[in-house]
Amino acid sequence: MFRRFWLPTLFLCLATLPASAQPGYQGGGSFHVQCPTATLLHPGGTGTGNSTPATSEAQYNGPVSRSVTKDPSGQYSFASSTNPNGLTFIDHGGAIKCQEISGGDGMMTEVDGNQTYMFSFGPLSGLNSIQNGQPGTQFPSVFNNPYCAGPTYVNGQPNPNYGTGECNSGTSPDGAVGVMAAPSIGVDAAAIMNTGVLNGNIPAPLMAFDEDDEFFLTLTNVGMIMRPDLFEQHTVHFHGYPNASSFYDGVPDASLAINIGGSFTYYYVAPDADTYFWHCHITPPEHLQMGMVGQLFVRPRQNRPQDKANLLQSLAGCLGNSTDGPARGLPSVLGHQSDIRTACNPATDILCSVPIPVADTGATHN
Repeated sequence: MFRRFWLPTLFLCLATLPASAQPGYQGGGSFHVQCPTATLLHPGGTGTGNSTPATSEAQYNGPVSRSVTKDPSGQYSFASSTNPNGLTFIDHGGAIKCQEISGGDGMMTEVDGNQTYMFSFGPLSGLNSIQNGQPGTQFPSVFNNPYCAGPTYVNGQPNPNYGTGECNSGTSPDGAVGVMAAPSIGVDAAAIMNTGVLNGNIPAPLMAFDEDDEFFLTLTNVGMIMRPDLFEQHTVHFHGYPNASSFYDGVPDASLAINIGGSFTYYYVAPDADTYFWHCHITPPEHLQMGMVGQLFVRPRQNRPQDKANLLQSLAGCLGNSTDGPARGLPSVLGHQSDIRTACNPATDILCSVPIPVADTGATHN
């Protein structure tokens, strides 16, 4: 008799506990979304490489040595009697970018109309941009707004929820699914599940940010509704990407994996512009081939020259050397040449074989 009834009785007792007393309760259960508006590298304000890193990219004005004595909140100090300057590093500008994705399953429609089941990542932010063929990566000023499709749906029909507390003028069609409008805190787990389940994309949602950016990527494992017999974990691995720490590399042997019902925010800096691909690293031969793979673009900082900057000088900074500049009446050392990661000397670097233009035509960046 005891063995028959004690478990239901225990569950009934737990169910009567207030939400705050239940272990692990965080407003959105085990789901979370993270996108800071200021960091140590990008605190914003005057005297930094980008005064508004949460809203826009800044023009690249070359590397600047900067010291930080406190964190952006001012709560923690890095200075001491022996090190009054705190942390000192090279500031290249850049900004903060964020994106949210789901890990689960979905259906792919092939050219002949057949539908194929797949494991997949799906978009949970930047949905409007992705729908228009653009990356789902957003600035915090957009990402941190609750998602709402707007007053009308894609097919032109009115959205009955627009104007309510969940969908009003303070929301964004590119905002993060699950983010709740103030004064609410936490995340809306139901919104994440309703949007993320069986919403896989192939290829996976496109990501794109700029060299010198900080990128916060939240992965939420929503499970596989078509395969309830599977309890698959998921990760995100940027293939060939220069991660500073294996903790965010997505290889479960050296990092961690996200269980069904959980979220994890990966953190990246962008030291090298390039084209990469990313994929799930749980049993890669299976998950990758089943569809859990996407593209990543890191745009070069040469795309951010000063407004109306002379194109010849911009190119000289990337492709010239200390002798090419003066020969054309330009400074001997320009912005990119003072940074060993972007400095280029065709005489010693076979990957830098393109000289700067012969003549200055007066063309500007825009």
